[in-house]
Parts: sequence; C-alpha cells; structure tokens
Amino acid sequence: MKTGKINYYNIIRNALTGALIMVGVTYLITVFISTSYGEFLPAPPELIKEIGMLSAAQSLAIYSAISGAVFGGSRFIWQIEKWRLVKRTIVYFVINFPLAIFASYKMHWLDLSFKGVLEYSVVFTTIFMVIWLYNYFMARRNALLLNQKLTR
Repeated sequence: MKTGKINYYNIIRNALTGALIMVGVTYLITVFISTSYGEFLPAPPELIKEIGMLSAAQSLAIYSAISGAVFGGSRFIWQIEKWRLVKRTIVYFVINFPLAIFASYKMHWLDLSFKGVLEYSVVFTTIFMVIWLYNYFMARRNALLLNQKLTR
C-alpha cells in the first residue's frame, strides 16, 4: 500500500477466501473431535443439545465464515507500509482476538469463565505468535535473497 489507497477488491477477495478456509478448518476440527465420540457430530455436543443438530451445524458454519472473513479481510493491515510492524501486529490482533473469543463462545468451544478465557487466550496468542514468527522470518529471508540478487 505504497500509494495509501485501500484496494477494496483485495479486501473482499481475502475475506471470501478467509471465510471458505475457516469453514473448511472448522469442519476438519469437528471431524477430529467426532472421533472421540464414535460418531460424526457437525458441531460441539453442547451446542447440538442447546439448539439441535441442524441449527448447530448452521451456526458453526456461519460463525466460522464470519470469523474467516474478518481474519482474511483484515489482512490489508499488513500492507500499510507507513505503519511500523508492531503497530500492524497490534491492530490486527486487536481486531481479530475479540472476534475469535466471541465466535468460540457462541460455538461452544470456549467456557466463559476466567479459566476458560485465559486458556483460550494463551492458545490463541501462542498460535498467533507462531504464525507471525514464521511469516516474519520468511519475509526476512526473502528480503535477504532479493538483496543478494540485486548486489550481484
């Protein structure tokens, strides 16, 4: 984003891609969790008991799609070059973390207690940091390789 203009086409494309990816990831999580129950459950058992199987599956898909769309759509933050990396990281985290807490609570993946929120926060932040560090070191490596090619 060198020009300072926001490319809304990319934001929408990233949001749609993020929504599809998150729905897919959520489905895989339900398949994984279902193995411990011996039958396929399209949503957490607590959510199924509360609102029924079909509504639970629909809710899970909707909250997953919304979460993925926000995560994907907010990726534009990483292209705001006038912002320091720390600011981009904090803004991205502050946008996505509360949404993740809310969606996880609504999907019954999060116990809304101090311990539950703390555990979820630690897991979310750890995953966030691992992905961030991977991307940081890959970008740094790519910049070094590009600089090497330019100096030849």
